[in-house]
Amino acid sequence: MDRLPIGVNDPDTVSALGGTPIELSLEGELLGTESDYESKITCGDKVRIQRDWITELTGRKWYVSGGWCSLFRKLIKQGRTTVGALFGDLRFINVKRKSIYILPHGLVEYDKAVSSLPLEYIAGKVTPLNIRHQFRTEYVTLCVTTVITRGGCEPRVWFLGKRRFASSAVVSLPLKLLYPQLSLGKGDLTLTYAFAPQLMGRLNPDIRQKVLADLKRLGLDMRNALFVRSHFERYGYLGQRDGVDDIINLLMDYGVECVGRLGTWRELGISDILTEYSSLLKQ
Repeated sequence: MDRLPIGVNDPDTVSALGGTPIELSLEGELLGTESDYESKITCGDKVRIQRDWITELTGRKWYVSGGWCSLFRKLIKQGRTTVGALFGDLRFINVKRKSIYILPHGLVEYDKAVSSLPLEYIAGKVTPLNIRHQFRTEYVTLCVTTVITRGGCEPRVWFLGKRRFASSAVVSLPLKLLYPQLSLGKGDLTLTYAFAPQLMGRLNPDIRQKVLADLKRLGLDMRNALFVRSHFERYGYLGQRDGVDDIINLLMDYGVECVGRLGTWRELGISDILTEYSSLLKQ
């Protein structure tokens, strides 16, 4: 099951990846004030976020039957590559010698390296260049709580601009429409995501219980909960890109191409990534 709700504007995005698009129209409701909501998602105006992608879930969107995770797993199995996968601990990238050191495999030479890893992480691994302190990558971490409850629902999003709520937004979706393969008993089921913004250095250990209390306030019957999961989405909202393009261009000069949302430090959706990197995907 997807860790985040992901809707796209065009069903062709889903079809191009071999999935079956499902159309949903989410109604949005603001509880409280816009200013308090904005303050909450920026952690008290401490991070200038690029884009609030959760607000973009409202309106007419397309999702994937069976979920994006299942679709991506199928794509990986169908993938054709002449290079075997190497999994391990990335220690450093020597851009002058064009080699990557991965434990336990050792040095791997490259002509061109393509990275979708977080830019701040890659910058700290590059040698002999010292680029980590040439830019700042601020971000807001999201504590995401996923709940499945009995009973149906209309697709909707609550934006919580009231301080008594720890969550900033709650998204409810009809689970059986999105995941027809799941068998969790008879009757309709509701899939709910709750988002609580945090700063990495100030994570609240009680945030899960506060989020569950938020869901009860919104009328979700937790006594009917069949599934509850919480995780931290470290790079939930990306901060501004001051100095980022200079670093990306410098790495490109040394044969390292940064791609994707975290690699280029831009709030990109799946449609954006497919459009920008279609030539790369065909290689």
